[in-house]
Amino acid sequence: MMTGTEHEYSINSPGFVPLPESDLILGELAGRTVSEVPFGSVTLSKELQKTVIEFIPRSPSRSLETLERGVYSGIREFYRCFGDRYRLLGLGMHPTLRLDQTAVWDHDEGEYYEIYDRLFSLHQHGWLNIQALQANIEYRSEHEMVELFNRARTLIPYLVAICASSPFVEGAVGDAKDCRLLYYRRNQEKLPLICNGIVPERLKTAADYRRYQEETYRELRSLGGDCLCEEWVASSGVIIRFSRPCIEIKALDEQECVRSDIAVCAFVRALLRNPPAWLEDDRDGLVSLT
Repeated sequence: MMTGTEHEYSINSPGFVPLPESDLILGELAGRTVSEVPFGSVTLSKELQKTVIEFIPRSPSRSLETLERGVYSGIREFYRCFGDRYRLLGLGMHPTLRLDQTAVWDHDEGEYYEIYDRLFSLHQHGWLNIQALQANIEYRSEHEMVELFNRARTLIPYLVAICASSPFVEGAVGDAKDCRLLYYRRNQEKLPLICNGIVPERLKTAADYRRYQEETYRELRSLGGDCLCEEWVASSGVIIRFSRPCIEIKALDEQECVRSDIAVCAFVRALLRNPPAWLEDDRDGLVSLT
């Protein structure tokens, strides 16, 4: 099962004070301001918030060991380059970050962030303090795409529970073990279709998903969000990418270490291959569990 992963880490001082310096890091490595840079076994990429940097293995792999080794090597190389200047921190949210300690990426792609801010207001934890582990699972046919998507959607409540790693907000105990998800599911309330209550509807065919996309795009256009009408705008717990044939599982909190990330991915792949027969399938039931 060909798999890709994406790992988001907060950027901190040696005392774990968050630092909005992703642009400085990428610029130092590339020699100019860029949004991503090849970095040994990984690609380093910016995120919306400048206090987070993403480690992405250079290519997907059927071997989770290869992915783990690549990300671990990338982290070691990061520390070799930057020494004691920075400390990376996983978890689904930075546990002490205040919103005045971070900032929105202010270089390229500003037109997207301006629209997001106008529609949804970016100055909230649901945008500026979330860190996800993303698992991308390749599909090789429309039938396999629909099957993987439907299986993944039934796993969302259980994956959320197992991966919850964001119990603290601004240094205080939050309202849930997975505060990231609480904020994430509210951050686009003005247009509920985008996040879809975390749990999307069951599909019969790829055409069902394309109809969902078109409905979302119509609503965005009605609000002046034309430039957001791309497949990546979907934000439910699992989405489909047609441009790179995979399903993206987005409901996972980043874990405390790479090994835990990869253990989660192994668990996901095992359940996608052999889903338990007792799993809930009704969307309302799944939403109530999430």
